[in-house]
Parts: sequence; structure tokens; C-alpha cells
Amino acid sequence: MTGIMKTFSRILSLLLLCLVAASSSCGSKEGTEPDRKVEFSVPSTVTLEKGASSMDFKVLFGNAPKSSDKIVLEDGAGKSSECSITSVTSSVFTVSLPQGLQAGPYKVYFLRDGKKTLMGTVEILFEDGVSPSSGSTVYGLVSCDGKPLSGVVVSDGAEVVKTNAEGVYQLRSAKENGYVFVSIPSGYEVNVSGVIPQFFRHLSQDAKVAERVDFTLYPSGDQTKHTMLVMGDMHLAKRTNDLGQFSSFINDMNATVSSIGGKIYGLSLGDMSWDLYWKQNGFNLEHYLLAVNDVKNLPIFHTIGNHDHSMYYSGDFDTVNDYKRIIGPTNYSFNIGKVHYVVLDNILCTNTGEGTSASRQYKCTLAPDALSWLKKDLAFVDASTPVLVTMHAPQFNDAGGNRMTNAQDLTDALKKFQKAHIFTGHTHIMYNVDKSSSAQYFEHNAGAVCGTWWWTGYYSGIHVSQDGTPGGYTILTVDGSDFSWQYKATGAPVDFQFRTYDRNSIALGDSYVSKGTTANKNAFASEWSAVSRSNEVYINVWNYDPSWKIEVVEDGGKSLACTKVEVKDPLHILTYNSYVYNQNKDASPNFPTVKTKHMFKVVASDEDVDLTIKVTDRFGKVYTERMERPKPFDLNTYKLQ
Repeated sequence: MTGIMKTFSRILSLLLLCLVAASSSCGSKEGTEPDRKVEFSVPSTVTLEKGASSMDFKVLFGNAPKSSDKIVLEDGAGKSSECSITSVTSSVFTVSLPQGLQAGPYKVYFLRDGKKTLMGTVEILFEDGVSPSSGSTVYGLVSCDGKPLSGVVVSDGAEVVKTNAEGVYQLRSAKENGYVFVSIPSGYEVNVSGVIPQFFRHLSQDAKVAERVDFTLYPSGDQTKHTMLVMGDMHLAKRTNDLGQFSSFINDMNATVSSIGGKIYGLSLGDMSWDLYWKQNGFNLEHYLLAVNDVKNLPIFHTIGNHDHSMYYSGDFDTVNDYKRIIGPTNYSFNIGKVHYVVLDNILCTNTGEGTSASRQYKCTLAPDALSWLKKDLAFVDASTPVLVTMHAPQFNDAGGNRMTNAQDLTDALKKFQKAHIFTGHTHIMYNVDKSSSAQYFEHNAGAVCGTWWWTGYYSGIHVSQDGTPGGYTILTVDGSDFSWQYKATGAPVDFQFRTYDRNSIALGDSYVSKGTTANKNAFASEWSAVSRSNEVYINVWNYDPSWKIEVVEDGGKSLACTKVEVKDPLHILTYNSYVYNQNKDASPNFPTVKTKHMFKVVASDEDVDLTIKVTDRFGKVYTERMERPKPFDLNTYKLQ
């Protein structure tokens, strides 16, 4: 937003406040309500002499404050200082500054009669001899508590440098990305606006102009043990009651944040929005931020997804303009505890710019500029440091083969590290690819918050993805260099890690598509169409990897052999396919059930014998279900899970 627009916004806010004050005085004596028509501009940046004791504000339209009013400065940690007004004219007023005021961003409030009005935000800098070196176009000071920080990595998304002993960085930046960011060092944190950590600043000057951008960091305390809530595809678009369903997710997240406590952060894996509906439904990334800001006390680091690229531009570069402006950088890094986190954009758009779903095309690949930046960033990271990479599209498919077109380039970039994890989304299913024995890293394709694009919740009230994974998110616990993870289904207890199906009770036949055409009924047919008396029980363990163990024992003590099978999850067929096909037209599901790679089968002795199912994850956590058979197969049964 330009300075003119900021000023206009502040004036409008104050005028509205005046109208409210005037309307509230109806019926009272004239003059008993204070005159709040005060208008002044808050500069985005001000540079003061070292030790300055005062600061000026420009009065707008002669509407100056009174000498009895005060200005409140609030820093990024929420600490407030009241500043007295020492002189007032029709064009400018001066406030006193508290002793020891540190450089950094401050919210500026107007205070009268105990009532505060936010007027804007100012970045206060002090003359300190910091100046651009020859050829530098972006430079500045990184500090904490007024002390410079050396060795901090700073980047514009293309070039990567470190601060010197005086905490100063110098970048020869072409300013193509329009921002500069600090790779937050371990032991520090930044101010948070809503859920967005303010580790970056947008640039405003021409590429040839040397532009100063300072960063103020804050001590975070011990981060050695911390938690990451990892969230795949949200796809908010103001459709299928997605915002109503999303509020349940928000409530679940807030409960998790409160229950875990300690150092806790969020990682979004992309597709927060849906570019097709930015204009069609008037719901874009800005509206996503309004919705997700209801998550409390959780800074969220975001990854860009294919649907967060604009479909209204051709090629790739301009498709991320809105994202950069609203969310922030597309390729960046930060450090928490002992872990180096890297966020990458691996969507390369080949749009025609026509603004239709047919015109939006992309490849799942790391663009050359992203790879170049990644190598420069990782050059500053020791090989013993655990690295966690997030991208939207997976590097591998669920069979372990390459899905990203230049997957080997990422493998090569990570090969020096002793431990690396990759978290991805995009597929709306869940699978793990463990390459730790050959390449020292592990990919988690981590499921989707929205499940089947919110459809199954809209149709049936059961939130399930195409492979039977419930909609939800991953709780990643980091303890030093050790990682552990657990999937959290939205609205379910954290120990809900699998679903069971009694094959004897399942008959997904024509009765479920009684209103459908013959073509619909034929298309709906599946391996679950008719009742089977084979006494088979199926177990969908969505976060499975080969280190997990599934044990099934019948009443009476008989252990059953457990076989891994590839079949379609019947609950997804019930909650999605049946609703789509049950229409008087040749409907075709956009998101049909897919075969899952994490389904297991046992064969019971008879149709009435009850089972105890015990699933143990790779960390030794045990999850059990006492399965009373026959187990019904209907919506009511599975709504209880």
C-alpha cells in the first residue's frame, strides 16, 4: 500500500471514529464528549539521531492533537511506552521518546481519555554510520535488544549473504522478487502479524537505488524442543460450506496449540486458496488470511501451491505477484532449535494467461532460480544440521518413484546432510517414502486439511480423502535432532490412527445410486458392490510406513495373518462417489476414490468373532480397537470415529 493510501486509510478511520463519537453523544450536554477529530500521518520509516529524545509527526488538515493527549509506541513484543506531546502547531507536533528506545517496528496509537486508536506502524531507525558499500542495492542492520547480530543470513530470494561483525549486510540485489528476508537464526524470533511471521520486508525503491532495510529480532528462549503443525491443502474458495467446515479445523488447531504448549509453530504446504475462485467467488489469498487468523498463538510459515499462483498471467514469474504481496516470499529459510527449515516453490507455471482452468498449466519442478538460491542457502548450513524442506508437490509418488521432474537435483542438493525430511502436499492422499538408507532423507506426503476438497464433509458430514485418510494435519515433534510425527484427524482424538471395515457388512450396490442413470450405476460399480461372506476385515492405516506393525487377535487368542493390499477405501466411495453418481444425469466424480497403499486385510474365523486390532507406529506408540463383529457399514457408524 502506498504512503498516500496509508494516509487516506488513517484519515478515514479517524473520521469514522468521529462519527461514532458524535452519534453516541445524542441526548447528552453539548461538549461533554471529547473532540476526536485528530489527523496526522505516520511515516513508514523514520531515521533519528542516536540518543534522540523526541520525534515529530505531521498534522493533516490542521487537525492537531491537544497537548494533554499522548502517543503510545508498542514494540513487536507488545511492550508499550506512553509519549507526552511537548509542542503542537497546526502543521506538526512533537512527542518525547522514552530513554533507551531501540530501533525496530512500532505500532503508533493516539491516546485520549484512556481510549487508544491505532494510527499506523513506523520503523524507527537511528543514525549509526551504516551505509551501502559499493554496488550494494539493499543493505541494513540486523540487531536484537539494540545489539548487532553477526553471522545472520539475509537474502532477496536470489542472492544470499551474512551480516558482518557489526551486524550489517550488503546485497547486490536486482530486486526482482521485490523483497528481502532474514533467515531467522536459532534462538531468535520475529514479530508476527496475524499468523504471518514478519521475517521479510517488501522493497519500494528502484533497483539502482541503495535501499536500507533493518531487521529487529527478539530472544526466543530455548527452542531445542519444539512442535510444528503441518497443514496440507486447505483450498478455501467460499463453496461447499468450506468456511463452515474450516471453522471446525480452526477450533481443532486451537485446542491442539493449547494442549501442547511450549514452542509451537505452523507450516502450511500450499493451496491455501483456489485461483479459479479468486474472481468467480470473490475469495482470494487475502480472504484466506482473514479466515486463518482465527488460529491463536501460532506463527505459520507458508509454502506456495499451484492454486496459489494466479491463472490470470502467462508464464510463471508474474503468477506469484499476489502471493508475494499478501503472504510473502516463495523460496526462503529459517532456523528453529537445531533444525534448518527450507521452503521451496516447486510449481513452474506455463499458463497462457487467459484466466480459465484450461489455460492454467504447470509442471512440478524446481525452477532454475529456486535451485540456484537453494544451493546458496545450504552453503551456509553445516552438514550435521538436520534439514526440513517443504514443497507443495511431492518429490516422489506413492510407489517411491520420481514425481517431480528434476527430483535428482533436490537429492543432489541435500546429499551432504546427515538427516533431512521433506514435507509435501498436493495429492490429497497420504503416504511416506523412506529414503533414509540410501539418501539420508524421508518424504512425508502429508494429507490434506480439506480432504476431498471439502466435498465429503458437505455431502455426508464425514471428512475423508480419496484414499480414506481423514482430513487433518500432522503434529511434528522436534527434540534436538530427533523427529517424531503423528497425524491428527480434525475433530478426532490424536490416537485415532486407523479405520476398520467388516467386508461381510459392505454392499455398495445400485441402491446407493437409485436416482442415477444406467451409466452412473455402471460407473459406480466396484469391488465393494455385493456382500461377501469371506469374513475379511480391512484396516486402513493412513500414516503407515514399513516400520509400523499391525497385529490382529481373535477372541480366544488366535492371531491372524495380516496382508497388505491395494484396494479403494469403501468409506470414500460411500461419502463421495455415491452422492455424485446418485443424480439423474451422466455425472462423473472430479475426485474419485483411488486405491490406497496403506490398506491391510485379515481373514477371521467366522462372521461373529470379535477382534482386537493393535497398531504400533515407528516410535512405539500403540493404537488399538476392539472390533465387535459384525461391524455395520453406514454413515452413523463412521461419524462416531
